[in-house]
Amino acid sequence: KLLSVVGDLASAEPIYALKKVTESLDGSYECRTDGSSLPIGDRSGYVGNASIEDIDKVKKILLIGTNPKIESPVLNARIRKAWLNGADIALIGAQVDLTYEYEHFGDDLAALSKLVNMDKNHWPGDQESLIVLGQSALTSTDGSKVLNIVKRIVEKWNGKFLNLHVAASRVGAMDLGFVSKKGFGVEIAKAEVVYNLGMDEYDLNDNSFVIYQGSHGDRGANRADIIFPAACYTEESGIFVNTEGRPQMALKANFAPGEAKENWAIIRALGEKIGVSLQFDSLEQLRVQMVKEYPVFKNMGEITPTKWKKSALRSIPDNKKFSYYYRNFYKTNPIARASLILNEVSKMNENNNNLRAAE
Repeated sequence: KLLSVVGDLASAEPIYALKKVTESLDGSYECRTDGSSLPIGDRSGYVGNASIEDIDKVKKILLIGTNPKIESPVLNARIRKAWLNGADIALIGAQVDLTYEYEHFGDDLAALSKLVNMDKNHWPGDQESLIVLGQSALTSTDGSKVLNIVKRIVEKWNGKFLNLHVAASRVGAMDLGFVSKKGFGVEIAKAEVVYNLGMDEYDLNDNSFVIYQGSHGDRGANRADIIFPAACYTEESGIFVNTEGRPQMALKANFAPGEAKENWAIIRALGEKIGVSLQFDSLEQLRVQMVKEYPVFKNMGEITPTKWKKSALRSIPDNKKFSYYYRNFYKTNPIARASLILNEVSKMNENNNNLRAAE
């Protein structure tokens, strides 16, 4: 049984190519390798109905299970700008320094559940409210219920909702349908062969035969039986879909070292070797085919309007505290972890935190 998985930094083109190869071999594929409960086929759930620009327009912003200072510093700066311009900010999650003042609603599901029945004239306010939902809130066993609670609140407030992703590849992979109905946990448990496209964040089944395709010798490479050296995201051109659902082109900044090849080309060559016919011989041909099959990638730099799917909330889950996705800002991906400078800064930051705790 073949399972193909993708890491946080993969662009859309190799994900599309890998999906084609995997389907030809009757295998499964999954991009939600952190176990997040992102809904299949519901773009209003895994993206939301808001744009980043809406942060500048709303008067009230509610952060749920996210620390944007670490997860998305540029977005956090935009939230701070909104706060400086008079917007009210609230947080459900552990209290942290976000560089601006906020009202703390609590740190657990009980605080979130209260908002379902709260009068919209209390804290939120019609069209002027925006919810930013963090990925850590979706990786728990009740992640799908948390998402449906958030959608129910948005419907009640007639407000906006932005799903804040921490993986650059995630929205594009969801748009390509690189997901399994059974989910990552079930699929990885029964996988005999795993094709790992740059996934370095999570451990794989020790009983699987692992083919790793990536650029850095991180956790995924250490677990591999076969390694295909590939370009990193700065060494090839590729399409990424950002957290608000906007396709964007990332251009090659430099060439891959040694014998490393572009990711889509490796998969194309592998397909030919194992007798899987892919109907493209260049990156341009691949993109034409991908856009034809998935039109969401056609409007580069634009947000495709998303049809809202109503909340399927049936019950409120048991209470539990929200955590945060990242603990260390300087080690959030394999490229950062391979950096001597960032490792040194990480140690300095850890030492400073220990000193403050001792004081």
